[in-house]
Amino acid sequence: MSDMVICSFSSLRSYRDEALAKRERHAVRIDLNSGVIWRNGKSVNLSATEHRLLQYLFDHRARAVDRQELLTEVWGYSPKAVTRTVDVTISRLRRKLEPDPAKPKYLVTERWQGYRLFTQGLVGIDERQVPSPTKRETPLAQLEALGNSSRSASELVERRFLSFLGLAG
Repeated sequence: MSDMVICSFSSLRSYRDEALAKRERHAVRIDLNSGVIWRNGKSVNLSATEHRLLQYLFDHRARAVDRQELLTEVWGYSPKAVTRTVDVTISRLRRKLEPDPAKPKYLVTERWQGYRLFTQGLVGIDERQVPSPTKRETPLAQLEALGNSSRSASELVERRFLSFLGLAG
């Protein structure tokens, strides 16, 4: 009789392991440190901008983040800039993150509020291991800091950092 009980528990464990493996295969995993998303067992690399956007939304996941804030904090644009950059990047990120981008469940638009990242159901985000939210230096702040420093143009070219501001001509 004890063999029968062991066999029953063994088959239950096998069933549980198969169910967990299946869930893991269909789960979405995110590595915020490297900017890689795994979906259906395949890895997808995020662009630098998508990675910054996802990190910013993760850092502020307790609330919806509006376009103007994203423009200034992620892209370094003026909050008055008229651009579809945020919408286009959100769309690209959804195609990489969501099982069905037309019906997002992780990267959700909250009407009149902005975008919110829901992490429930995402695998691989261990909130204890993710650095706490920090003030990120925007590209505009970096440029202003460079203007105030004594770095030469050759140093900037070596770093492949070039920005042109102002009117052409």
